Amino acid sequence: MRIFQISLFFLFISLSSSSFAQKSAQRVDNKKLKSDIGKLLRLKTASKTKIGIYVKDLDSGEVLLDMNGKESFNPASNAKLITSAAALDQLGAEKAWATRISAGSFEGGNVNTLYLKSDGDPLIRYNHVLEWAIRLKQLGVKSISGGIIVDVSSFGDTLPPGFGQFDEDASYRPDISSFSVNYNHVAMVVEPQNIGENATIFMRPPNDHVTFSGTVQTVKGGRTKIISKAVKTKNGTKITLSGTIGERASQGVIRKRVDYPSVYGANVFKHALEGVGIKVSGKLRTGVRPDDAKTLHFHLSEPLWYAIMMMNKFSNNFIAEQIYQLIGADNMAKTSLEKSQEIVQNFMEKVTDAKGFKQLNGSGLYVGNLLSPRQIVDVLSYMSTHHTYPEYAASLAVAGADGTLRGRLTKGSAKGNARAKTGTLSVVSALSGYLKTKSGRRVAYSILFNDPPIHAARMRNIQDAMLSKIAEFNK
Repeated sequence: MRIFQISLFFLFISLSSSSFAQKSAQRVDNKKLKSDIGKLLRLKTASKTKIGIYVKDLDSGEVLLDMNGKESFNPASNAKLITSAAALDQLGAEKAWATRISAGSFEGGNVNTLYLKSDGDPLIRYNHVLEWAIRLKQLGVKSISGGIIVDVSSFGDTLPPGFGQFDEDASYRPDISSFSVNYNHVAMVVEPQNIGENATIFMRPPNDHVTFSGTVQTVKGGRTKIISKAVKTKNGTKITLSGTIGERASQGVIRKRVDYPSVYGANVFKHALEGVGIKVSGKLRTGVRPDDAKTLHFHLSEPLWYAIMMMNKFSNNFIAEQIYQLIGADNMAKTSLEKSQEIVQNFMEKVTDAKGFKQLNGSGLYVGNLLSPRQIVDVLSYMSTHHTYPEYAASLAVAGADGTLRGRLTKGSAKGNARAKTGTLSVVSALSGYLKTKSGRRVAYSILFNDPPIHAARMRNIQDAMLSKIAEFNK
């Protein structure tokens, strides 16, 4: 973590060089840039797409390009730029969340009831749960006779706003909860065997809250075709699998959201405890941790800046919704979605003309969020002088290098230069962030596509070409 913080410092120094500040505030000739972008706008698919572009010099304040910059668009995952900026502004980059593992009573190696209580840590993973189990073993815990109670008084299992528009079982549409493990999803791993044999199927992380049935047959070749479906049951989630996997194929991995995520997390912990030799009896359920419960282990999350980096670079909807909920937490860690929405609205009114702005949820999934390219650029501009700018800028994917831009913009002036948050829905492609132009200008940009005649992901080549033209700007 220390090495990463040092790299953030040098990123800040490089992007804030005094040479940028020496740029003249005079209007420059942007006719060629407008002409180049205009040619791309006249391409067949682009001409039938609602497109907004806004580009601003962060040092001179000059607007280099404004095409429908004030119009409202569905921003898809560009909404995460607002969520992360408001969270950093409200909570600070070093904000962290506590998780406590406590005992109602602990005598002779037996814990009567084990309590799990988290303030909403979005980054609890299976390796953490294993570490907790090992720690309890080291403390002399041999058995738990009264089951495990998950205290979700901070906020309980809930589907984020707007997620109910579609009934999907995909891992990118999870419930959130104050106690969550592995982003509230499971991975079904399918490994080929000999031709004609059923493939081996196992689940990560191990648990029995999620069950699965069906078979996948191993066939000749390297092609894989697996059909899967997850459905909610009375006490958990059931996944059915069918199809084929080629003998020469690598592992097939299918990720699905889980139901009742707080109890799912407790179930994962139960399996980890049993894995280190601690016997667990009794029910897994939600409840309230008594004030006099004895804390056996205290876990502090990675800081907010790390969570935001994981969210933005890989466009993680779960982390975005957890953070959006946590923006509105009080000193007792109780959260309120309405308070979060109020804080985000106030933040936007502070940094931009918020007319037409609407943020339904923190991730940008589905329909209900509205942003203009100018509003996005105004947020990027505000954050460029914020004390958390190094963390904010470093959270964005680097063109041609990592995150959601690893395979995009792999050539030309934008490669290794542009930092961006992507956003994709079937009818949306979004690309906004920072870059340095060929002439040395430090700019913020937003390029939003809505309602194209083809799937929006197929429009990325045009969007990338536009960004490359901005990077090549030499005035």
